[in-house]
Amino acid sequence: MGYFEFKNFETSINLGDEQEKVTLVISDDLEAAYEPLPEDYEKKIVHFLDNIDQWLPQVVARIDSEFDKQVEKKLTNIFILSEPDEDDLIFGVSFWIAEDTEHGRGAKISMNNNQLIEYGHAEDAFS
Repeated sequence: MGYFEFKNFETSINLGDEQEKVTLVISDDLEAAYEPLPEDYEKKIVHFLDNIDQWLPQVVARIDSEFDKQVEKKLTNIFILSEPDEDDLIFGVSFWIAEDTEHGRGAKISMNNNQLIEYGHAEDAFS
């Protein structure tokens, strides 16, 4: 049995010390979304999620540079955007933002170096 059980390309997961629930989404554009996930692929996903302390502060800092640091923000979704055989897995993260509830904010992150590679509205996390 795998680490994740997706229903309609989504599953709910707990992240970080606070055990906050977010939705993990595998893009329906991926071939991997339609077959059982290889174990090594799932381990890469778990590795990315376990490294939340390396990538989350970068995204939060970027949001804080755009809005007041006190603005209410909440990580809502993490998108898996790469096929299992790709060298670098790309993940998208989207946030609800109190100051921009219509658009929120999103980013794409490289698993290889946990660096932000794109930032913008929430839809940028999965497009």
